[in-house]
Amino acid sequence: MATIHTDMGVSGMDIQGTITKILDVQTTRVTTAQTAEKEIAKDITAWADISSTMSTLTDALDALRSYDTWNKMVVTSSDSSAVLATATGSADVNEYAIRITQLAQAHTVCSSSADELGVSSKTDDLIAAMKLTAGETFTIEGVTFTIGADEYGVTTEGQETLSTIRTKINNAASTMANAVSASILDNRLVIARAITGVSPIDMTEPDAASGATPLQDLGIFSVAGTYDAAHVMRQAQDALFTVNGVSVTRTTNTNLTDVIENVTLSLRAETGSSTVAVDISRDTATPKAAILSLVESYNAAAEKLESYSSVTLNGSSKPSVAELQGDTMIPAMLANMRHLATDMKGAFFTDAAYSYNGNSGNMDSLEDIGVWTSSKENRLDVINEGRLDQVLSESFNQVKQLFRGAYVSGSGYEHGVAGDFYNYSYQLTTPMTGGIAKHTAALEKRDETALTAINKMIDDIAAQEESLWKQFTAMQDAIAEMKSSITWLSSSSSSSS
Repeated sequence: MATIHTDMGVSGMDIQGTITKILDVQTTRVTTAQTAEKEIAKDITAWADISSTMSTLTDALDALRSYDTWNKMVVTSSDSSAVLATATGSADVNEYAIRITQLAQAHTVCSSSADELGVSSKTDDLIAAMKLTAGETFTIEGVTFTIGADEYGVTTEGQETLSTIRTKINNAASTMANAVSASILDNRLVIARAITGVSPIDMTEPDAASGATPLQDLGIFSVAGTYDAAHVMRQAQDALFTVNGVSVTRTTNTNLTDVIENVTLSLRAETGSSTVAVDISRDTATPKAAILSLVESYNAAAEKLESYSSVTLNGSSKPSVAELQGDTMIPAMLANMRHLATDMKGAFFTDAAYSYNGNSGNMDSLEDIGVWTSSKENRLDVINEGRLDQVLSESFNQVKQLFRGAYVSGSGYEHGVAGDFYNYSYQLTTPMTGGIAKHTAALEKRDETALTAINKMIDDIAAQEESLWKQFTAMQDAIAEMKSSITWLSSSSSSSS
């Protein structure tokens, strides 16, 4: 049950006002402590904002030190309907003239049509039509098939149709020396080799000498062991083409990785006497985009840090002080960032020579690629985009070295602008253990301690207030009792007189 207090007692005293005045000092202390705690909370929020912006900078630096950013090639084909190509980062920058005389084909043959075989459709029994003889055999790529037999998951019930032969072949394909596939096309059995190349399908009639000739009966063979020319849908053939005049033969048209080193070719159409130009060049767009991203993220991080640490003069009025002004970590971060972005790397590079507009030099800083600090805020800027484009085109390896660093055996790439800067930024932004995380954790600890102290102060004030009410209530009771006694004495004295 809550205690009910009466502000005015028999004494006529403003008890609530008196208690409030007594507790004013403690209440002021609580207000001051709460204001300080709110400032700590604001600091924590500010550092979370900084951490997010710095993480974006870390990602931009990571991209510039990445192998993938600097080892992409651009491949263009003058006729992509005839030739497609891809290249790894190790491919040579070059142009190739490719002429395709013929594409590789998979040997494909077919039977006579159902009508020619004396039946109406693919599902009519060829044994009953006296076109095939039960028990006769033929082989495809080493697998034997028996006319009218239940085999390879097919129940024939003593019959054999174009459809049952098709299904038997497909079910047995995985056990063949060289797989084939079977289908029905316009009521004809079509058998195709699974892979392209000059080798034909290996089909035989083992008992042809004794008159068992099922492949001839189906029209696939004209005589024993010879395909009927009229039923060869596609001849077995290799791909024949030239690359820069060099003749090349391959059994397949796609995934040709052994023709041009570090290049994969895909042949799609014959070109006759014409050639297709396949151009392989460095991808400079990806590195350039990564450099521009670095400039943008660096400036965003610097601006963020400065906005939280600035002091703005307002004439005769009080200066405006940013949330983290006085936090020594911010000026240290800004100084380190500027140093890492403008550091000279010449002492570490042995192959940094480049030329631009007729002048020679060593590429050892961002200034050499047209990126440098500008304006009074010392922001990074692409001060010469034409220069950036040119050095990426003409001195690609030197630009890559500038960002990734020089390779040191056993250690990897060292002393690159992106590599060194990334190491610093990553150490700041790593969750849990990074510099910003530790700094924030210290603030959170201070905030927790402040909240605990504030709650204790509030509890102490409440306890003191309750104690004061008890004391004043006791005083009021005593005054009331005294007044009652005086009234009684006065009444008694009047009665006796």
